[in-house]
Amino acid sequence: MAPQADSQIKLSPYWWEAAPPGASSDRPLPDHVDFVVVGSGYCGLNAAIELARAGASVAVLEAQRLGEWASTRNAGMVTAGHKFLVSGALDRFPREMAQRVLTESRCSFDHVKTLIDEEGIDCDYARSGRVILADAAQHKSKLEKWAGLFPEATGMSARVIEGDDLHTEIGSQYYPAGLLIEDYASLHPAKYHKGLRSRAVRAGAALYSGVRVDRLEDQSNGVLVHTSSGGVRADRVVVATNGYGGAMMRSLRNGVIPVASYMVATERLSPDLTSRLSPKNRMFSDTKRDTYYFRLSPDGERVLFGARPFPWDVPVARAARRLRTLMARIWPELANVRLAHAWTCKTGMTFDRFPHVGQQGRISFAVGCNGSGVAMNSYLGHRLARSLTGHEEESVFQQLSMPTSPLYFGRPWFLPFVAGWMRGQDILERNFSLRR
Repeated sequence: MAPQADSQIKLSPYWWEAAPPGASSDRPLPDHVDFVVVGSGYCGLNAAIELARAGASVAVLEAQRLGEWASTRNAGMVTAGHKFLVSGALDRFPREMAQRVLTESRCSFDHVKTLIDEEGIDCDYARSGRVILADAAQHKSKLEKWAGLFPEATGMSARVIEGDDLHTEIGSQYYPAGLLIEDYASLHPAKYHKGLRSRAVRAGAALYSGVRVDRLEDQSNGVLVHTSSGGVRADRVVVATNGYGGAMMRSLRNGVIPVASYMVATERLSPDLTSRLSPKNRMFSDTKRDTYYFRLSPDGERVLFGARPFPWDVPVARAARRLRTLMARIWPELANVRLAHAWTCKTGMTFDRFPHVGQQGRISFAVGCNGSGVAMNSYLGHRLARSLTGHEEESVFQQLSMPTSPLYFGRPWFLPFVAGWMRGQDILERNFSLRR
Protein backbone atom coordinates (compact mmCIF):
# COMPACT_ATOMS: atom_id res chain seq x y z
CA MET A 1 0.00 0.00 0.00
CA ALA A 2 1.31 3.47 -0.89
CA PRO A 3 2.17 5.79 2.02
CA GLN A 4 -0.80 7.84 3.12
CA ALA A 5 -0.60 11.55 2.32
CA ASP A 6 -0.91 13.89 5.29
CA SER A 7 -3.68 15.75 3.47
CA GLN A 8 -5.86 12.64 3.72
CA ILE A 9 -5.90 12.82 7.51
CA LYS A 10 -8.35 15.13 9.25
CA LEU A 11 -6.37 17.10 11.82
CA SER A 12 -9.27 17.19 14.24
CA PRO A 13 -10.56 14.77 16.88
CA TYR A 14 -12.51 11.74 15.74
CA TRP A 15 -14.98 12.53 18.54
CA TRP A 16 -16.08 15.74 16.82
CA GLU A 17 -17.74 13.81 14.02
CA ALA A 18 -20.59 12.95 16.39
CA ALA A 19 -20.42 15.95 18.74
CA PRO A 20 -18.46 19.03 17.65
CA PRO A 21 -17.62 21.81 20.11
CA GLY A 22 -20.41 24.29 20.74
CA ALA A 23 -20.80 28.01 20.18
CA SER A 24 -22.88 30.52 22.08
CA SER A 25 -25.08 33.22 20.66
CA ASP A 26 -23.76 36.74 20.16
CA ARG A 27 -25.54 38.10 23.21
CA PRO A 28 -23.52 40.64 25.20
CA LEU A 29 -21.83 39.75 28.44
CA PRO A 30 -23.72 40.65 31.60
CA ASP A 31 -22.50 43.54 33.72
CA HIS A 32 -22.63 41.46 36.91
CA VAL A 33 -23.14 37.82 37.93
CA ASP A 34 -22.79 35.88 41.12
CA PHE A 35 -20.20 33.55 39.58
CA VAL A 36 -17.94 33.65 36.55
CA VAL A 37 -16.57 30.23 35.60
CA VAL A 38 -13.45 30.39 33.43
CA GLY A 39 -13.24 27.34 31.17
CA SER A 40 -15.98 25.24 29.61
CA GLY A 41 -14.51 21.76 30.16
CA TYR A 42 -15.81 19.02 32.42
CA CYS A 43 -14.73 20.86 35.56
CA GLY A 44 -16.23 24.21 34.60
CA LEU A 45 -19.54 22.77 33.41
CA ASN A 46 -19.99 20.54 36.46
CA ALA A 47 -19.35 23.59 38.64
CA ALA A 48 -21.76 25.72 36.59
CA ILE A 49 -24.53 23.11 36.82
CA GLU A 50 -24.26 22.89 40.58
CA LEU A 51 -23.97 26.66 41.12
CA ALA A 52 -26.93 27.45 38.86
CA ARG A 53 -29.11 24.82 40.50
CA ALA A 54 -28.30 26.42 43.85
CA GLY A 55 -29.89 29.63 42.56
CA ALA A 56 -26.78 31.60 41.55
CA SER A 57 -26.40 33.55 38.33
CA VAL A 58 -23.52 31.96 36.40
CA ALA A 59 -21.56 32.95 33.29
CA VAL A 60 -19.17 30.38 31.79
CA LEU A 61 -16.46 32.07 29.69
CA GLU A 62 -14.52 30.09 27.09
CA ALA A 63 -11.74 31.53 24.89
CA GLN A 64 -12.49 29.13 22.02
CA ARG A 65 -15.56 27.10 21.17
CA LEU A 66 -17.30 25.38 24.06
CA GLY A 67 -15.38 22.17 24.76
CA GLU A 68 -12.68 22.98 22.22
CA TRP A 69 -9.84 21.57 24.27
CA ALA A 70 -9.11 18.53 26.46
CA SER A 71 -12.69 17.61 27.31
CA THR A 72 -13.42 16.62 23.70
CA ARG A 73 -9.90 15.44 22.83
CA ASN A 74 -9.14 12.76 25.43
CA ALA A 75 -9.49 8.98 25.10
CA GLY A 76 -12.72 8.70 27.09
CA MET A 77 -11.32 6.40 29.79
CA VAL A 78 -13.04 6.65 33.19
CA THR A 79 -10.80 5.57 36.07
CA ALA A 80 -10.71 5.77 39.87
CA GLY A 81 -7.40 6.72 41.37
CA HIS A 82 -5.10 3.90 40.34
CA LYS A 83 -2.46 6.44 39.25
CA PHE A 84 -2.05 7.55 42.85
CA LEU A 85 -1.27 3.95 43.75
CA VAL A 86 1.02 3.02 40.90
CA SER A 87 3.03 6.27 40.89
CA GLY A 88 3.91 6.08 44.58
CA ALA A 89 2.55 9.61 45.02
CA LEU A 90 0.65 8.56 48.16
CA ASP A 91 3.74 7.29 49.95
CA ARG A 92 4.46 10.65 51.57
CA PHE A 93 1.05 10.79 53.28
CA PRO A 94 -0.07 9.25 56.58
CA ARG A 95 -2.38 6.30 56.05
CA GLU A 96 -5.54 8.24 56.96
CA MET A 97 -4.78 11.03 54.50
CA ALA A 98 -3.89 8.58 51.74
CA GLN A 99 -7.18 6.76 52.28
CA ARG A 100 -9.12 10.02 52.01
CA VAL A 101 -7.46 10.70 48.67
CA LEU A 102 -8.38 7.24 47.42
CA THR A 103 -11.93 7.53 48.75
CA GLU A 104 -12.50 10.76 46.85
CA SER A 105 -10.90 9.23 43.78
CA ARG A 106 -13.49 6.47 43.90
CA CYS A 107 -16.16 9.14 44.45
CA SER A 108 -15.03 10.81 41.23
CA PHE A 109 -15.66 7.58 39.32
CA ASP A 110 -19.07 7.14 40.93
CA HIS A 111 -19.97 10.78 40.30
CA VAL A 112 -19.64 10.41 36.54
CA LYS A 113 -21.82 7.27 36.45
CA THR A 114 -24.46 8.83 38.70
CA LEU A 115 -24.50 12.05 36.70
CA ILE A 116 -24.90 10.23 33.39
CA ASP A 117 -27.68 8.03 34.75
CA GLU A 118 -29.62 10.78 36.54
CA GLU A 119 -29.32 13.29 33.71
CA GLY A 120 -29.90 10.76 30.94
CA ILE A 121 -26.75 11.77 29.04
CA ASP A 122 -26.27 9.70 25.89
CA CYS A 123 -22.49 9.27 25.70
CA ASP A 124 -21.82 5.55 25.10
CA TYR A 125 -20.91 4.96 28.75
CA ALA A 126 -19.94 1.33 29.41
CA ARG A 127 -18.25 -0.66 32.17
CA SER A 128 -15.75 -1.86 29.60
CA GLY A 129 -12.87 -2.59 31.97
CA ARG A 130 -9.24 -1.66 31.55
CA VAL A 131 -6.04 -3.67 31.13
CA ILE A 132 -2.74 -2.15 32.26
CA LEU A 133 -0.16 -3.98 30.16
CA ALA A 134 3.38 -4.86 31.30
CA ASP A 135 5.83 -3.34 28.83
CA ALA A 136 8.62 -5.61 30.09
CA ALA A 137 8.61 -9.02 31.76
CA GLN A 138 10.02 -7.63 35.00
CA HIS A 139 7.01 -5.30 35.23
CA LYS A 140 4.84 -8.30 36.08
CA SER A 141 5.96 -7.94 39.71
CA LYS A 142 4.62 -4.37 39.66
CA LEU A 143 1.26 -5.62 38.45
CA GLU A 144 1.15 -8.24 41.17
CA LYS A 145 1.84 -5.59 43.80
CA TRP A 146 -0.85 -3.31 42.41
CA ALA A 147 -3.34 -6.17 42.28
CA GLY A 148 -2.81 -6.67 46.01
CA LEU A 149 -3.30 -2.99 46.79
CA PHE A 150 -6.28 -2.33 44.56
CA PRO A 151 -9.22 -3.96 46.39
CA GLU A 152 -8.55 -2.29 49.75
CA ALA A 153 -7.59 1.05 48.24
CA THR A 154 -10.37 1.46 45.67
CA GLY A 155 -12.99 -1.16 46.42
CA MET A 156 -12.42 -2.63 42.97
CA SER A 157 -10.97 -6.01 42.13
CA ALA A 158 -7.90 -6.42 39.95
CA ARG A 159 -6.02 -9.49 38.80
CA VAL A 160 -2.90 -10.25 36.83
CA ILE A 161 -3.42 -12.09 33.54
CA GLU A 162 -0.92 -13.64 31.15
CA GLY A 163 -0.70 -16.32 28.47
CA ASP A 164 -4.04 -17.46 27.07
CA ASP A 165 -5.95 -15.27 29.55
CA LEU A 166 -4.15 -12.19 28.25
CA HIS A 167 -4.75 -13.14 24.64
CA THR A 168 -8.50 -13.29 25.25
CA GLU A 169 -8.21 -9.59 26.11
CA ILE A 170 -5.80 -8.33 23.44
CA GLY A 171 -4.76 -9.92 20.16
CA SER A 172 -1.08 -9.11 20.44
CA GLN A 173 2.19 -10.82 21.38
CA TYR A 174 3.82 -7.51 22.35
CA TYR A 175 2.98 -7.56 26.06
CA PRO A 176 3.84 -10.44 28.44
CA ALA A 177 1.22 -9.74 31.12
CA GLY A 178 -1.52 -7.36 32.17
CA LEU A 179 -3.55 -6.15 35.13
CA LEU A 180 -7.29 -6.43 34.47
CA ILE A 181 -9.61 -3.98 36.28
CA GLU A 182 -13.08 -4.98 35.16
CA ASP A 183 -14.99 -2.17 36.91
CA TYR A 184 -13.35 0.66 34.97
CA ALA A 185 -15.41 2.39 32.31
CA SER A 186 -15.35 4.20 28.98
CA LEU A 187 -17.43 6.85 27.26
CA HIS A 188 -17.57 9.14 24.24
CA PRO A 189 -15.92 12.29 25.64
CA ALA A 190 -17.47 14.77 23.21
CA LYS A 191 -20.99 13.36 23.62
CA TYR A 192 -20.52 13.55 27.40
CA HIS A 193 -19.44 17.17 27.07
CA LYS A 194 -22.40 17.98 24.84
CA GLY A 195 -24.69 16.53 27.48
CA LEU A 196 -23.08 18.67 30.18
CA ARG A 197 -23.51 21.80 28.03
CA SER A 198 -27.23 21.20 27.64
CA ARG A 199 -27.67 20.50 31.36
CA ALA A 200 -25.79 23.67 32.30
CA VAL A 201 -28.00 25.79 30.05
CA ARG A 202 -31.12 24.05 31.35
CA ALA A 203 -29.99 24.80 34.92
CA GLY A 204 -29.78 28.52 34.06
CA ALA A 205 -26.07 29.05 33.40
CA ALA A 206 -25.09 31.29 30.47
CA LEU A 207 -22.33 29.89 28.25
CA TYR A 208 -20.11 32.24 26.22
CA SER A 209 -17.69 31.02 23.56
CA GLY A 210 -14.93 33.16 22.03
CA VAL A 211 -14.48 35.20 25.21
CA ARG A 212 -10.87 35.14 26.41
CA VAL A 213 -10.20 36.03 30.05
CA ASP A 214 -7.05 38.15 30.21
CA ARG A 215 -6.91 39.15 33.84
CA LEU A 216 -8.70 38.75 37.16
CA GLU A 217 -8.77 41.76 39.47
CA ASP A 218 -9.93 40.93 42.99
CA GLN A 219 -11.41 44.14 44.38
CA SER A 220 -13.23 45.10 47.56
CA ASN A 221 -16.67 44.72 45.97
CA GLY A 222 -16.01 41.60 43.90
CA VAL A 223 -13.80 40.38 41.07
CA LEU A 224 -13.46 42.41 37.90
CA VAL A 225 -12.99 39.91 35.07
CA HIS A 226 -11.14 41.53 32.16
CA THR A 227 -12.04 39.75 28.91
CA SER A 228 -11.58 40.16 25.18
CA SER A 229 -15.23 41.28 25.06
CA GLY A 230 -15.15 43.73 27.95
CA GLY A 231 -15.39 43.56 31.71
CA VAL A 232 -17.68 41.49 33.90
CA ARG A 233 -18.03 41.94 37.64
CA ALA A 234 -18.56 38.78 39.65
CA ASP A 235 -19.03 38.13 43.32
CA ARG A 236 -16.77 35.10 42.89
CA VAL A 237 -14.76 33.40 40.16
CA VAL A 238 -14.04 29.71 39.54
CA VAL A 239 -10.99 29.00 37.35
CA ALA A 240 -11.32 25.60 35.64
CA THR A 241 -8.72 25.72 32.88
CA ASN A 242 -6.55 22.69 33.82
CA GLY A 243 -3.72 22.55 31.24
CA TYR A 244 -4.84 25.75 29.49
CA GLY A 245 -4.93 29.37 30.54
CA GLY A 246 -2.82 29.33 33.71
CA ALA A 247 -1.33 32.71 32.84
CA MET A 248 -4.22 34.53 34.53
CA MET A 249 -3.09 33.32 37.97
CA ARG A 250 0.54 33.17 39.04
CA SER A 251 0.06 30.13 41.27
CA LEU A 252 -1.43 28.16 38.38
CA ARG A 253 1.18 29.36 35.91
CA ASN A 254 3.94 28.14 38.21
CA GLY A 255 2.23 24.96 39.38
CA VAL A 256 0.46 23.40 36.39
CA ILE A 257 2.54 21.89 33.58
CA PRO A 258 0.74 21.60 30.21
CA VAL A 259 1.93 18.37 28.58
CA ALA A 260 0.94 17.64 24.99
CA SER A 261 -0.18 14.18 23.98
CA TYR A 262 -1.31 13.00 20.56
CA MET A 263 -4.00 10.65 19.28
CA VAL A 264 -4.99 9.03 16.00
CA ALA A 265 -8.09 7.21 14.83
CA THR A 266 -7.87 4.63 12.06
CA GLU A 267 -10.20 4.29 9.15
CA ARG A 268 -13.11 1.89 9.62
CA LEU A 269 -11.84 -1.65 10.04
CA SER A 270 -13.61 -4.95 9.48
CA PRO A 271 -15.47 -6.43 12.46
CA ASP A 272 -13.37 -9.59 12.16
CA LEU A 273 -10.17 -7.56 12.56
CA THR A 274 -11.27 -5.39 15.47
CA SER A 275 -12.66 -8.41 17.33
CA ARG A 276 -9.23 -10.05 17.02
CA LEU A 277 -7.38 -6.92 18.14
CA SER A 278 -9.57 -6.30 21.18
CA PRO A 279 -12.00 -9.19 21.77
CA LYS A 280 -13.77 -7.52 24.71
CA ASN A 281 -13.38 -3.85 23.74
CA ARG A 282 -11.30 -3.03 26.82
CA MET A 283 -9.45 0.20 27.55
CA PHE A 284 -5.67 -0.26 27.42
CA SER A 285 -2.59 1.47 28.77
CA ASP A 286 0.86 0.15 29.60
CA THR A 287 3.52 0.38 32.28
CA LYS A 288 6.00 2.49 30.38
CA ARG A 289 6.96 5.78 31.98
CA ASP A 290 6.16 7.30 28.59
CA THR A 291 2.91 5.41 28.33
CA TYR A 292 0.79 4.32 25.37
CA TYR A 293 -3.00 4.33 25.77
CA PHE A 294 -5.45 2.90 23.27
CA ARG A 295 -8.91 1.47 22.70
CA LEU A 296 -11.54 0.73 20.08
CA SER A 297 -14.08 3.41 19.26
CA PRO A 298 -17.44 2.93 21.03
CA ASP A 299 -18.93 1.38 17.89
CA GLY A 300 -15.99 -1.06 17.67
CA GLU A 301 -15.09 0.05 14.13
CA ARG A 302 -11.77 1.88 14.66
CA VAL A 303 -8.63 1.80 16.76
CA LEU A 304 -7.89 4.96 18.74
CA PHE A 305 -4.24 5.21 19.81
CA GLY A 306 -2.52 7.82 21.95
CA ALA A 307 1.03 8.56 23.08
CA ARG A 308 3.68 11.25 23.16
CA PRO A 309 5.62 10.12 20.06
CA PHE A 310 8.64 12.40 20.52
CA PRO A 311 10.21 13.98 23.61
CA TRP A 312 9.37 17.40 22.17
CA ASP A 313 6.19 18.86 20.69
CA VAL A 314 5.78 18.31 16.94
CA PRO A 315 3.17 19.12 14.26
CA VAL A 316 0.16 16.81 14.46
CA ALA A 317 0.72 15.32 10.99
CA ARG A 318 4.26 14.28 11.90
CA ALA A 319 3.06 12.84 15.20
CA ALA A 320 0.43 10.81 13.33
CA ARG A 321 3.02 9.06 11.18
CA ARG A 322 4.99 8.09 14.27
CA LEU A 323 1.89 6.94 16.15
CA ARG A 324 1.02 4.54 13.35
CA THR A 325 4.50 3.00 13.69
CA LEU A 326 4.09 2.64 17.46
CA MET A 327 0.60 1.15 17.03
CA ALA A 328 1.97 -1.41 14.57
CA ARG A 329 4.47 -2.62 17.19
CA ILE A 330 1.50 -3.84 19.17
CA TRP A 331 -0.65 -4.90 16.23
CA PRO A 332 1.57 -5.54 13.15
CA GLU A 333 -1.51 -5.98 10.96
CA LEU A 334 -2.12 -2.22 11.33
CA ALA A 335 1.23 -1.21 9.81
CA ASN A 336 -0.38 0.04 6.59
CA VAL A 337 -3.80 0.99 7.85
CA ARG A 338 -5.00 4.42 6.84
CA LEU A 339 -5.58 7.03 9.52
CA ALA A 340 -8.78 9.07 9.46
CA HIS A 341 -8.07 11.57 12.24
CA ALA A 342 -5.11 12.92 14.19
CA TRP A 343 -5.12 15.51 16.96
CA THR A 344 -3.35 16.74 20.06
CA CYS A 345 -4.40 17.57 23.60
CA LYS A 346 -2.77 19.18 26.63
CA THR A 347 -2.99 17.49 30.00
CA GLY A 348 -2.56 19.52 33.18
CA MET A 349 0.20 17.87 35.21
CA THR A 350 1.46 18.94 38.63
CA PHE A 351 4.80 18.51 40.38
CA ASP A 352 3.32 16.22 43.06
CA ARG A 353 1.00 14.33 40.65
CA PHE A 354 -2.15 15.36 42.53
CA PRO A 355 -5.04 17.59 41.46
CA HIS A 356 -5.40 20.79 43.43
CA VAL A 357 -8.37 22.82 44.56
CA GLY A 358 -7.70 26.18 46.16
CA GLN A 359 -8.78 29.71 46.78
CA GLN A 360 -7.16 33.13 46.61
CA GLY A 361 -9.51 35.79 47.91
CA ARG A 362 -12.72 35.51 45.88
CA ILE A 363 -11.06 33.38 43.20
CA SER A 364 -11.27 29.59 43.45
CA PHE A 365 -9.67 27.01 41.18
CA ALA A 366 -9.61 23.27 40.45
CA VAL A 367 -6.79 22.06 38.20
CA GLY A 368 -4.21 19.32 37.64
CA CYS A 369 -6.06 16.18 36.55
CA ASN A 370 -2.74 14.45 35.70
CA GLY A 371 -4.35 12.40 32.95
CA SER A 372 -7.48 11.32 34.83
CA GLY A 373 -9.65 14.24 33.84
CA VAL A 374 -12.90 12.58 32.78
CA ALA A 375 -13.70 11.53 36.33
CA MET A 376 -11.52 13.81 38.42
CA ASN A 377 -12.28 17.12 36.71
CA SER A 378 -15.99 16.33 36.64
CA TYR A 379 -15.97 15.54 40.33
CA LEU A 380 -13.79 18.45 41.43
CA GLY A 381 -15.94 20.99 39.59
CA HIS A 382 -19.04 19.56 41.26
CA ARG A 383 -17.40 19.31 44.68
CA LEU A 384 -15.93 22.83 44.55
CA ALA A 385 -19.32 24.30 43.68
CA ARG A 386 -20.93 22.37 46.52
CA SER A 387 -18.42 23.81 48.99
CA LEU A 388 -18.90 27.36 47.63
CA THR A 389 -22.66 27.12 48.12
CA GLY A 390 -22.30 25.66 51.62
CA HIS A 391 -23.71 22.25 50.77
CA GLU A 392 -20.58 20.18 51.36
CA GLU A 393 -17.31 20.29 53.26
CA GLU A 394 -14.07 20.98 51.47
CA SER A 395 -12.46 18.24 49.40
CA VAL A 396 -9.26 16.62 50.59
CA PHE A 397 -7.64 18.13 47.50
CA GLN A 398 -8.32 21.58 48.96
CA GLN A 399 -5.98 20.69 51.80
CA LEU A 400 -2.95 20.01 49.60
CA SER A 401 -0.71 22.96 48.85
CA MET A 402 0.34 23.16 45.20
CA PRO A 403 4.11 22.78 44.81
CA THR A 404 6.01 24.92 42.32
CA SER A 405 9.58 25.09 41.05
CA PRO A 406 11.80 28.18 41.18
CA LEU A 407 12.87 27.42 37.61
CA TYR A 408 9.36 27.07 36.15
CA PHE A 409 7.28 30.03 35.00
CA GLY A 410 4.62 28.41 32.85
CA ARG A 411 6.77 27.34 29.91
CA PRO A 412 7.78 23.66 30.36
CA TRP A 413 11.30 23.96 28.92
CA PHE A 414 12.39 20.85 30.81
CA LEU A 415 9.87 18.43 29.26
CA PRO A 416 12.08 17.24 26.37
CA PHE A 417 14.81 16.32 28.86
CA VAL A 418 12.42 14.54 31.24
CA ALA A 419 10.62 12.75 28.39
CA GLY A 420 13.93 11.72 26.82
CA TRP A 421 15.15 10.26 30.11
CA MET A 422 11.85 8.39 30.61
CA ARG A 423 12.00 7.01 27.09
CA GLY A 424 15.58 5.87 27.56
CA GLN A 425 14.69 4.01 30.74
CA ASP A 426 11.75 2.34 29.01
CA ILE A 427 13.95 1.18 26.12
CA LEU A 428 16.62 -0.18 28.45
CA GLU A 429 14.11 -2.12 30.54
CA ARG A 430 12.32 -3.63 27.55
CA ASN A 431 15.54 -4.58 25.74
CA PHE A 432 16.96 -6.14 28.90
CA SER A 433 13.74 -8.10 29.34
CA LEU A 434 13.82 -9.37 25.76
CA ARG A 435 17.43 -10.55 26.06
CA ARG A 436 16.75 -12.59 29.20
